Amino acid sequence: MGSVLVALCLVVMGWAKEITGHFVEDVESRKTCTIVLAVFSIYAVDFAINAGRLFFVRKLVRVNANERIVQACCRSLIVDTLPIPKQQAGSAWASRMVSIGHLVGYMVGTVDLVKVFGKSFGDTQFKKLTLVAGFAIIFAVGVTCWAVTERVLVSSGREEEAPGPIQIVKRIFKSTMELPPRIQAICWVQFWSWIGWFPFLFYSTTWVGETYFRYDAPNEIRDTKDALGEIGRIGSMSLVVFSSVHFMGAMILPQLIKSPEEKSFTARPPAAIAEIVTVFQKYKPDLLSAWICGHLMFSSAMIFAPFAHSFRFATILVAMCGL
Repeated sequence: MGSVLVALCLVVMGWAKEITGHFVEDVESRKTCTIVLAVFSIYAVDFAINAGRLFFVRKLVRVNANERIVQACCRSLIVDTLPIPKQQAGSAWASRMVSIGHLVGYMVGTVDLVKVFGKSFGDTQFKKLTLVAGFAIIFAVGVTCWAVTERVLVSSGREEEAPGPIQIVKRIFKSTMELPPRIQAICWVQFWSWIGWFPFLFYSTTWVGETYFRYDAPNEIRDTKDALGEIGRIGSMSLVVFSSVHFMGAMILPQLIKSPEEKSFTARPPAAIAEIVTVFQKYKPDLLSAWICGHLMFSSAMIFAPFAHSFRFATILVAMCGL
């Protein structure tokens, strides 16, 4: 239901001007209503995306307050359906598949869809992208719902009264305040790091595109009627590079980082590379070291962002964030 709502709101966002024009005749009022409808669609998309996450938060509060809350309900399927020894591999494969999806999506964004497919099903790049995104999310979530079977929860026989909204908020607040110190520290790191990541996720495409228009674009590009589309295509190209780096990192880094369950000895390698493998195994970084390096790389990229005076340098900074 959340995915269907997301798809519908994306279409409303793309056709906000046409929808308001059908009901409102005054030009000035139409502009205001278009903005209101578009903003409402953005908020509706955000709430719909978080519907599954809210369900998962409620579920964890009732079961175990110390469980790790993942980023979205799709990630919760890994926790719900896989045994603990396979959850790390499942998360790695989820990251790889997300990277492939990002790569395909951003590559579609770099193509001038209006020129390729004409003005049917939308006369702008943005309208066509909202249609592609809407169909993609419904198809992907539909396949997931068909393929995944959740375990049946057997009742203990005691009927528990369903908590109301106030009780849920109290439980979440109480669980948050009573987290073990190490888990609380992890949550604080995630909280502050996501304050940095959200602007990247929302504005990186616009930032790279505007950097291109400000410093690199020729005059004929500046005078085009679809400047917003040009910005989107240039920004999408930078995110194609970002996704490519992210995909390679998702494939390679799990092999180079020591897993918490990894045994202390190394299987006997071929004699030609035995010495190299032994030295690498000795200095192989653990998850904590990799996590720290990731935050340091991201913060370094953000510190250098104000000094980007070409879209190539901006693209390099975006690519750094892919690791």
